[in-house]
Amino acid sequence: MSATLILFPLAGAVSLVAAWLLWARALDRPLPTKEPQPLIATCVSISLFFTLIGAIGAAPSSPLGIRFTLIDAAASASFLVQLIYLIGLLRHGIHGLGMILLPVTGLALILTPLLPTGHRGSWLETDSWLEASHLALSMSAYAVATLSALHAVMHLLLDRALKAKRIHPLIRAMPPLTDIERHMFAQVRGALWLLGAGILTGLSWQWVAWGHFALLSHKVLLSFLAWILLLIIALAHRRGSWRNKTSSYLVIGTYLTMLLAYFGSRFIMAELHP
Repeated sequence: MSATLILFPLAGAVSLVAAWLLWARALDRPLPTKEPQPLIATCVSISLFFTLIGAIGAAPSSPLGIRFTLIDAAASASFLVQLIYLIGLLRHGIHGLGMILLPVTGLALILTPLLPTGHRGSWLETDSWLEASHLALSMSAYAVATLSALHAVMHLLLDRALKAKRIHPLIRAMPPLTDIERHMFAQVRGALWLLGAGILTGLSWQWVAWGHFALLSHKVLLSFLAWILLLIIALAHRRGSWRNKTSSYLVIGTYLTMLLAYFGSRFIMAELHP
């Protein structure tokens, strides 16, 4: 493991420390400070710094521009998710989202160096601003969709706990159900616009680079499917035609579709052709 890749497990470890602070607070365990929010924000900031430096170091330049590997994609997604969470933490205070988000992103960062990078299928090179914009918009859409999926999980957990009248520490730490729904649907709308812009820039790059559209690739088809699902969720919520529980399941399904589109095939290709 190179010195740069070591930064990802370090970032993951710091994220897990922040997660421990949140869980200890929810469980009324002793903490090193009476108000843990500044310490949690500091830990997340350190994690973001390590992740950013690691991603920059792991994306070497080449004669064809910048090489964007599977490791860079995973690190970029974790970075954006934690950055959005940190902004929310500083604006709105501590909520239950971090108790789920920080362990997930922390473990993802720890495992990031194990991702394959050697085969051509696990990386791409670009010097096109259109393709670079497509990558940035797509990764931003994925990050926002990740947050919406985590809010959907929180919504389902809280809804089930309230109906069963079983309130455990994670449930007590969550914001009200209406706040979770509001954040989830706001993130669905954000992901809808970002993914739509990502698809348009991707198609524009295909036309400029190749003179035609490669519409039958799995990534394009799954991206279109995810965008359509996001549009359906947003319209159904606006019209009030669905129960929010149904929307939560569909939000999670949409996130899994995007996960498969952006990471699934590249990982499989890299494993089949090391």
